[in-house]
Order: sequence, then C-alpha cells, then structure tokens
Amino acid sequence: MRHRQYLELDPDWLVEACGGPMAIIDCFALLDDEKIRRYFELGCEVKGLGRGHVKRIKDAVNME
Repeated sequence: MRHRQYLELDPDWLVEACGGPMAIIDCFALLDDEKIRRYFELGCEVKGLGRGHVKRIKDAVNME
C-alpha cells in the first residue's frame, strides 16, 4: 500500500513529536475526516488538495 507510513500516523503523537501545532498539507487525500478534525482540535491548520469540505470540519471544531 502506498504511503502506508503516513496513513498510520497518530495526530496526537505527531503534534507532540513536532513540538506543537503545525500546518498539515494533504496533497494525496490520505487523511480521513476524523484525523482532519483531530488536527484542528490540536491547533493545527489543515489544507487538502481537492478537499473543499475541510473548511466545514474546521468551522465545526471552532464552534465547539
């Protein structure tokens, strides 16, 4: 399976390993909505090529 190592990344672990929130650029649509939501909850910015619904997830997290 292509990009398996990225599919298995845990958002909580990655943010901690990088020292805090970061920008996540998903050019290959690897992230599912649950992981996108978690990155937003952790303070990250997420952009996805051809993934217009990412803003709706961010807006929902910001409203909570």
